[in-house]
Amino acid sequence: MRTTTDTPTTATDINRINDLFERLRAAGCQLLTVNGYLHHEPVDHGEHLAYSHVHHAERAEDAELIELPVSYSDYGGSDIDAANVRALLAGYGDDTFVHLSGGHGSTGLALPYGRALPDDDDCDILPVLVDVIERLRDHPVIDEQAWSTYVDGLAEDAWDEWLRHDVISGLEALCPNGCDGCPVDDGLIRTTYYGFEANEWVCDTATTVVNLRHAEAVAHLARTLFEGNAS
Repeated sequence: MRTTTDTPTTATDINRINDLFERLRAAGCQLLTVNGYLHHEPVDHGEHLAYSHVHHAERAEDAELIELPVSYSDYGGSDIDAANVRALLAGYGDDTFVHLSGGHGSTGLALPYGRALPDDDDCDILPVLVDVIERLRDHPVIDEQAWSTYVDGLAEDAWDEWLRHDVISGLEALCPNGCDGCPVDDGLIRTTYYGFEANEWVCDTATTVVNLRHAEAVAHLARTLFEGNAS
């Protein structure tokens, strides 16, 4: 973890930092305070903190953290939020943020409230980050490529989690010679399924993906493997 910059000492520095954090608040970021009986020292950039160790703060003077509007979990948020977390980490570094986590895959990013970023003595980076967060109100995706890469990764991971079973089951139903005639080369089945050009992967939660053209992909797989003998 990097050492944070010194707290701004001039009134101009302090006012500039405070204005930037007010802009974050206006952009939908949430004020948080840390449960004092669990943490006796101020939370620093780069640290990891459980959601159970923080709670909502009503006033800026009570806030110790400000959570960016990119949080998600297995049951909340979206794939865009998950991709935005990755884009922010890639763009600004893990040690810029306080990392929040909790049950059911809950994930979020926060900043120590009212403090300069690490290695940002001239306060050049924080305004850029604030601009990025403000733009989310009009365009929710920080990095289109990061979003596409995230969804593609979920699609790849789905094979071992559940998709292989569904594909094999669908393929057996289309096999012209019954189950005994189905090919057993998992690699060929997987490559052919994912190679179907009409596949349309969409997320139904922040962490799960489905192929809207699954039935067509399985039919394509059957035609390819069975040389057109299956419907």
